[in-house]
Order: sequence, then structure tokens, then C-alpha cells
Amino acid sequence: MISNLRSCYNVSWWFYIDMNKINLDTVVSQSENQVGCNLDKEVVLLNIANGDYYNLDDIASIIWEDMKEAVEVRGLVSNLMEKYSVERSVCEKDVCALLNTFVEDGLVNIVKER
Repeated sequence: MISNLRSCYNVSWWFYIDMNKINLDTVVSQSENQVGCNLDKEVVLLNIANGDYYNLDDIASIIWEDMKEAVEVRGLVSNLMEKYSVERSVCEKDVCALLNTFVEDGLVNIVKER
């Protein structure tokens, strides 16, 4: 199920895969450059800075909700591991890739890097 993160919104993931800004020790939070709302189990976001809109699936929505306050990426992964049956290495890779994309798109702030 965690591999569905790659389909959480319409962006070409191949372009972002090699970025390594985010690791398990990074602390992240939602950016102020967006507005969003919950629709059933999904979240819809609008990037105020560029007008891009994002429709997050249920898994990406869990991650998004967990970032209302600053949180370590390791905590995001642990939360998903409690809810879904997935290999830790796959979950870590997919969460970091998603967050790297969010950072590049201005939706997430890196609060602290380690």
C-alpha cells in the first residue's frame, strides 16, 4: 500500500527520485504557502505561491496530517508502519521521496536537518 505514495498527485516522480535532502532524522512541517481541506480520507492542497493544486491519497494524507506540527521523518515512518503492512526500508524510501517532492514544491518546510 505504501507504494501508492507515488500516485498521490500528478507530478513526474522520476525527476525527483535522486534528491536526498530528506532523511529519517530530518524534522519537517507543513508550509504556510498552502491551503488545504479534507475530503473523506483524502486531502486537497492549493499552493498559494504558484497556484498548483494537489490531491493526496489516503496514505499521503496521513503523512500530511502528521506534519501539522514539526515532526521527525522517523516518526512519520513509524506511524505508517503501525497502520500498514509494509517493509520498513520501502516505507522509509517512499516517505523520503514524497517529502523531497513536497519540499521542492514548497509544501513542506525543513525545520531541522541532521
